[in-house]
Amino acid sequence: MARVTLSPTSGAEHTLAALAHAAILLPGWGLLAPTAIWAVQSRRGQYLSFQSLQAFTYQAAQLLFLMVVGLGLGVLYLGGIGVVILLSGLVSKDVASVLLPLGQIFFIGSLVVLWGLWVLGGLVAAILCLSGQDVRYPLLGAFLERYLSVEAGADPSSFTPFAPEREARWMAALTYAGVLINPYGWLIPLIVWLTQKERSALLRYQALQALLYQGIGTLVLMGLSLLMGGLAIPMILVLAFVGSFSSSLPVLVVIPWVALVLLITTLSLIYVFFGLWMGMRVAQGQNFTFPGLGPWLRRRLDVTSPVYGGSTL
Repeated sequence: MARVTLSPTSGAEHTLAALAHAAILLPGWGLLAPTAIWAVQSRRGQYLSFQSLQAFTYQAAQLLFLMVVGLGLGVLYLGGIGVVILLSGLVSKDVASVLLPLGQIFFIGSLVVLWGLWVLGGLVAAILCLSGQDVRYPLLGAFLERYLSVEAGADPSSFTPFAPEREARWMAALTYAGVLINPYGWLIPLIVWLTQKERSALLRYQALQALLYQGIGTLVLMGLSLLMGGLAIPMILVLAFVGSFSSSLPVLVVIPWVALVLLITTLSLIYVFFGLWMGMRVAQGQNFTFPGLGPWLRRRLDVTSPVYGGSTL
């Protein structure tokens, strides 16, 4: 499929497209900018719609990549600490005191460098948009262009570029990416639902489902985090006044707190990856319905009209 070159219809589109890309400077919060620009200004034309969706996808990919890399580096760092502890009898304290800080520097430094390189790509895209160019990120731009286009027949060269129903479906999938920026990620599906519920049955249903999923998940995780903070106070007091772990009391206080930390960590990972899995299924055209929640929404909503570009359920 040959690349379709899009042209902005006004200088305002240059600026808004650049803002969508430059928002990567605000980690996490930056996702709200392309969301709002697409939701409010997408009718300006295909250029701004595409750049907004591309900027959102680029930033979401950055967050997911850094999360996965961070988890991997964290496991390596903890494994390194375990090795140092196991070899404590063979390694001097001076060597251990050097290895552990070096591990921390490598862990944090790697994430900062990767983040900086990703941000640089977004800033370059913003500058190119300001100059009026139709920006495409390597790999991502071509993928998104193919996804948003619909072939009209057997001839691969016969297609509809940037079909509205494909655009709506991709944004419906992106609303689930709010799980990457908990606890305020629910603002993404909220913005989409408020602005698109009268234009797209697909977005009305999927954005509301994503909003409820993220809202409930955020409340549960915040409640558990508050409980963890509450348990930390007596734990600190017991450790301060009782002292060593030779007594069973400090152990009895610490174990529930550690168990709660592990529970929150596990639930957070499940929350994120299940949310991304739901978004992936929507992008694949499967119109994911959350067990229990989805059928209730279907009964409450009229999901057949009005539609935007044929975006029905």
